[in-house]
Order: sequence, then structure tokens, then C-alpha cells
Amino acid sequence: MTRRLEPVRAAKSRCGVTNAIHIEHAWKTYRVRGRSIDALVDVDLTVSTDEWVAVCGPSGSGKTTLLNLAIGLDRPSEGSVNLFGNELNAMRDGALTRLRAESVGIVFREGRSRDGRVGRPHRLRS
Repeated sequence: MTRRLEPVRAAKSRCGVTNAIHIEHAWKTYRVRGRSIDALVDVDLTVSTDEWVAVCGPSGSGKTTLLNLAIGLDRPSEGSVNLFGNELNAMRDGALTRLRAESVGIVFREGRSRDGRVGRPHRLRS
């Protein structure tokens, strides 16, 4: 027997925030062996609280860098990143950690984290 899966919409925000993620003119530049490498160049992205988004592209295209900026695991070299109404560039590391713990879930590909531990899927809360 085949079970049909119905699409699920993200929950509406209860705090009045309309955008889960808002990124404007984000650049991320890494220094590698004395050279500047642009991983992201002038990226704009808005994801509302009722949207689901897939980030696709070839290896090295900046997918992980974009996601790391969007949830505050990394900071842009230039531009702004806003997560659930919080301007991440202005937040201290401790506040960012609390925001991620309360608002963000990360599912690593193949169910494993970078250090090899098996991870549990989480839902993005609004």
C-alpha cells in the first residue's frame, strides 16, 4: 500500500515577523594563501515565514556559505543578515547562540554532523 504525503506549509509567525530570513547585499570573502576568494557576491534573499526553500547548485557554488550566513554560524564580509527580525551582524556570539537554539534547526546531509555524530532533524520554528 502506497501512502500519499501531503505538502506541509511552515507555521505562521505568532510574533508578527513576516520574514524568516532577509539578506541584503551579502558578500563573503575568504583569505586563502594571501588571496581573496569571494564565496558570495552581492546576494539578496528573502524567505517569508510561510515559505519552504531549497538551495541547489554545484559543489563550490556557495550553498553552505549562504546557509551559514542565514542562521548566524558565519558573518558576512559585507551586507546585512536578518533572522526572524533580528539583525545578526549587530548580535554578540552568545545572543546568536541563544537565537539559533530557539529558532533554527539544522539537518546535515546524510544525517551526520561535521564531526561525524548522527544528528536529529529539527523544525524551523517561527
